[in-house]
Amino acid sequence: MTYCVIKNTIAYTLINQPKKILLLTKEGNKKVFECNESIIALDSYQKYVIAISSNYLFYLDTNEDRLRSTKHRPLTGWKWIGDCVITLTQMKKSIIYETYQLCEALHLIQSLTIPTTSKEKISFDVIKIRESSWIFSYQGNNKIAHLIEIGPQLKRVLELHVPVNNYAQVAVTGDLLLIMINSIGVLYEINNTANKIAIVKLPPFSLNNLRINHNQFINFNEQTITTLKADFALLSQSLLPAERYSFLLRHSAPQRVLQKALLSIFNDFAKGNIDFETLKDIFTISSESSAISSALVDWRPEPQVYCYVMIEFICSNKTKIPPPVYCRLIESLINDGQTSRLLMLLQYHIIPDDEIVALQLVSMREKCDFAYQFAMDMLKRMNKNNNQILQILIAIGDYAEALIFCISHKVQLSNHDITSLLSQVKNPVLLFQLNQYLQNKNTN
Repeated sequence: MTYCVIKNTIAYTLINQPKKILLLTKEGNKKVFECNESIIALDSYQKYVIAISSNYLFYLDTNEDRLRSTKHRPLTGWKWIGDCVITLTQMKKSIIYETYQLCEALHLIQSLTIPTTSKEKISFDVIKIRESSWIFSYQGNNKIAHLIEIGPQLKRVLELHVPVNNYAQVAVTGDLLLIMINSIGVLYEINNTANKIAIVKLPPFSLNNLRINHNQFINFNEQTITTLKADFALLSQSLLPAERYSFLLRHSAPQRVLQKALLSIFNDFAKGNIDFETLKDIFTISSESSAISSALVDWRPEPQVYCYVMIEFICSNKTKIPPPVYCRLIESLINDGQTSRLLMLLQYHIIPDDEIVALQLVSMREKCDFAYQFAMDMLKRMNKNNNQILQILIAIGDYAEALIFCISHKVQLSNHDITSLLSQVKNPVLLFQLNQYLQNKNTN
């Protein structure tokens, strides 16, 4: 007995009446359709019931109660996917795949013959990868499996290298195809071509595991369901650096995974394991630079190496770069004694005007004599008035600088405000100098 469900109707056959397709509605109405061969399997698509026998494909329009058929080659195996039926015919010197598509009638839309010199059993499945449907074909004890794109014209036939075994199974996650050969898995990324990503070790998988979904398998003997998922972070480690980052981007890896991978790549560059061209490729690989920015802020190589990489990133990036990246660059340039380069970057506005960047310059004023003035100019270009600049200095706890700014820019403060600011200055020498300055100013 075999059956399928279509809308509110069950289509089925009986063991003692294998040539009859029976329809039973939820209201209890029954219809019988005679076929000229015993039915092996049933499936449904939209308003149709599709049946397969040794030599025929039957398609029953349940709206019109009309049964039609088309002849196919001698049958070795078959699969359903969407509106298509794929048949397998294994011959002495070849295997033949034929695809029939249901569109008012069953039409043969594709036929492919693969030469073979073996009589080993064929592992045959149909899968969906992204928007395309594919036939997977592997003949036992062979080093090559085939992936055949299903369509009205023969589009692509990809050859996949696999370990030799007597059978193979497949699972799909996104555009990743996992070919399972016993306890070994070969992972391919399927786009225009098939790119081998990794060879992974799997728990032993037997033919008792039946695939019920893209990546789910049921074992009726053990009454278990196994779901296979891809660990993109782990898989990416087997790729070259530039490929590693683009692979993670394509598969929408979380930000933390991207940052970790990038930090690893940057550290490899600092050790001399990766050339600079690879980093440049990574910087231009995507318009989304937030992960790169975050990784660069956390990266702690030698200042000279850091400055070299950061300047390349800033110059090659066309999107807005977060202020912390510029802050880290300013800190590294000053610590490495490259103040002349920092001056050039500020003068040519390669480091843009930003409040956070200005505060970083203020904090570095003791190590760089022009940092404070550039910070003030930057804030003024941003239309910050003197009172706003004063509040910024107070907010970052630079009370002495706030008082000096008030004095030099004639910001009006009450005696109470001046006293409050002086009380926050902890350096006794600076406190004495400020008091003297204020007394002299009041005297004048």
